[in-house]
Amino acid sequence: MKTEFEQAQQDYEDFYNTYQESLKKEKPKELNEDDLRILKQTYRKATKLCHPDKVTDDQKELAQKVFNDLKEAYDNNDLEKVKSILSDLEKGFFKSQGETITIKEKLVLIKHQLETKRKALEESLKYLKNTEIHRKVIKIDNWEIYFEETKQQFQKMIEELEVNQD
Repeated sequence: MKTEFEQAQQDYEDFYNTYQESLKKEKPKELNEDDLRILKQTYRKATKLCHPDKVTDDQKELAQKVFNDLKEAYDNNDLEKVKSILSDLEKGFFKSQGETITIKEKLVLIKHQLETKRKALEESLKYLKNTEIHRKVIKIDNWEIYFEETKQQFQKMIEELEVNQD
């Protein structure tokens, strides 16, 4: 059976993880009626070009990723990202079933996938650099001292909890 401290620690970790996930999720942008109409049209056009059921078997995995990115952008009312994905798709990255794909086309697809991943990582990095945690971490000059001080703080907290438990 868990002690109260262990239960509290588990509750805190659960809350913290849920909170961190909620920070990662973007809130939908506010769009006017015209932009919402354009978003919907652009999204529908793009889904027809990258739907995993409509591409060759060797492209299904990439198509699913693009499709998921497209859906996420649509759900967040990110018109610019939906337009960008459509623009990329209109360059002919995917072949319909029955068509064959050359090695050059496969390499172009892989290049596009890597560029998309790079962009996503750059956006994540920008986000992380603007967090309070990042600002605190870059201010730490000596990690050994930081960890020792943190350890002492936790030991003091444990002692206080044990005293209060009695």
